[in-house]
Amino acid sequence: MIVKKDHDIETLTFYVQLLMEMKELEKYPFIKMLIAKGVTEKEYQELIMLLSNISEEFEAQKEAGMLDFTGLLIHYAGKLNPKLHPDELMDALIAENRFLEVMIQLKKIRQREDYF
Repeated sequence: MIVKKDHDIETLTFYVQLLMEMKELEKYPFIKMLIAKGVTEKEYQELIMLLSNISEEFEAQKEAGMLDFTGLLIHYAGKLNPKLHPDELMDALIAENRFLEVMIQLKKIRQREDYF
């Protein structure tokens, strides 16, 4: 489908609004959040890099016998794009089984403490 240039943004915005209303999108809260918050492709790539790094660090610390991952929670919240709330993102990632183990651990710490 080809859309005239002066209608491109308006049309794409309308399509995104329609997609956001789909029940199927409820199965993908992480993706829905990214769209709703207006996360750009670059911001998405930065987010995935952050989450990957935190996940790798979590695995390394766990392997080294660490039991307190509070520093990872603080790093996660401090480096997170301001468009995204740390708690909402944790919930969305857990719901989609993304970065599951580290997000569950961070959520447990978050529920015990009040860091943000």
